[in-house]
Amino acid sequence: QKAYELQKLQFAPTLTSSFNYMYMSQNNDFRFRDYRWDPYSVVGVTLSIPLFNGGQRYYNVKQSQIQLWQLQEQRKDLERSLKLSLKNNIDLIHKNIEQIVATQSSVEQARKGYEITRKRYETGLGTIVDVNAAALAMTSAELQYRNAIYDYLAAKADLEKVLGYEL
Repeated sequence: QKAYELQKLQFAPTLTSSFNYMYMSQNNDFRFRDYRWDPYSVVGVTLSIPLFNGGQRYYNVKQSQIQLWQLQEQRKDLERSLKLSLKNNIDLIHKNIEQIVATQSSVEQARKGYEITRKRYETGLGTIVDVNAAALAMTSAELQYRNAIYDYLAAKADLEKVLGYEL
């Protein structure tokens, strides 16, 4: 904005003033003590009115306008990007919470299945293969549950990064 305003000021006339005060002497020899030193002063005022500069000022102003517009568009784009990222991270957190609840239910069912299979094996109605398969299913369900927790924590960290503070 300031650069644009400065470019517009190039069309304004400028008024400058100057003042110079000195002592002068004109002699042919170099005996400075014997010289007659006369004071000399100059006062000047200059008015400069920019009439035509090949369109350079006009195009400098236009370039500043375009740069200002580009910066405004970049800001809008960044705001849209942050809003979209925020929405996506919140949606991902909700999905991960649902996944945690679902896998927690799967872990409970796998534990019950393992207990039933183990009791069947102890009473002689099941085989060790059934017990091992039930233990594997329980371990797999627990792994999925822990992965869901990890995904939730990763999504939460991404959300904190977008927000710029911890939740």
